[in-house]
Amino acid sequence: MPDAALEVRGVRKEFGAIVALDRIDLDVAAGEFVCLLGPSGCGKSTLLNAIAGFTRPSAGEILAFGKRVVQPEPARAMVFQEYALFPWMTVRENVSFGLQIRGDRGACEKADALLDKLALRGFGDRYPKDLSGGMRQRVALARALALDAPMLLMDEPFGALDALTRRSMQDELLRIWTELKQTIVFVTHGIEESLLLADRVVVMTYRPGTVKKIVPVALPRPRDEATPEFADALRSVTRLVREEQLRHERDQRA
Repeated sequence: MPDAALEVRGVRKEFGAIVALDRIDLDVAAGEFVCLLGPSGCGKSTLLNAIAGFTRPSAGEILAFGKRVVQPEPARAMVFQEYALFPWMTVRENVSFGLQIRGDRGACEKADALLDKLALRGFGDRYPKDLSGGMRQRVALARALALDAPMLLMDEPFGALDALTRRSMQDELLRIWTELKQTIVFVTHGIEESLLLADRVVVMTYRPGTVKKIVPVALPRPRDEATPEFADALRSVTRLVREEQLRHERDQRA
């Protein structure tokens, strides 16, 4: 793929006798928004962790911006479902933490600018315990954005939020992505969420995780779930995911 930010080549991941991933091939273009979608146990998070460099594939290789992934690097920032904020640090200190470690001048000023961008002005001196779930996730996103990483990896970051807050965060993420044009790989089990966000949806099979189908989402943004085109895409992707969910349930009964 021209200008590929991410190249996954024949990746296999084993945990003892369990094959979590097998023969994964995937290219992601620079500035593209890709969702990994599938039932629990399909290896979505395992693949994301391998892309992040947190775990090494048992076979195959992953290239990020042309460089083989062997460990975590600042070019690939991670946002987890758990907020992973330091409770003893203020919001400003959490956001500027990576910058401070890197020795960047003006870390606090940059953190304040990001807090403004994410509608958190006035909360810089608060602690995570003082914030709602949605606000904590905004802080986690600000901390990842502070490093100016060209690739953002997100592991079900909105999964623990209520429906209204989740939609607000989806809109916020799309606004930031449109502005910054980072490459985003986003893990979700939400079919509607994947169709609202992604340029392409990578539907994965139940264990061992493979790429079942890559679905381009050509709908114009902002996307409206009430349109017939969105409903058609939802039915198509739901059918693909449901096939794998049923296979998962048959395996569990067996």
